[in-house]
Amino acid sequence: MQNVLPLLKTSSLPARKHYSTQSNKKQLKYNRLQVRICVNKYWQQLGDPIQSAAVSRNNRGLNEGIKKALGPTQSKTVPLNSTSGEVITDKGKHADGLVGGALF
Repeated sequence: MQNVLPLLKTSSLPARKHYSTQSNKKQLKYNRLQVRICVNKYWQQLGDPIQSAAVSRNNRGLNEGIKKALGPTQSKTVPLNSTSGEVITDKGKHADGLVGGALF
């Protein structure tokens, strides 16, 4: 993915608008092709271990590959209101207050 940044910088939009020559259009088309190739290679590299883990029925490797491809998961706590009207954002208090699906 580091190879993509110089290609994106060389195809600047203002220069393309002011100097819409045939060579600029060819350069822009070439840059877009190179970016597409780099992105496809990146996703292929991420997908190959997932595919091989799935074929060999390696569930741990499959899950690790998917986590690597998707990135870190976010663990969010939804703020709840207590009976006194106070906002509860602490996860421990959430678990203590939830008994049978009802907040007490």
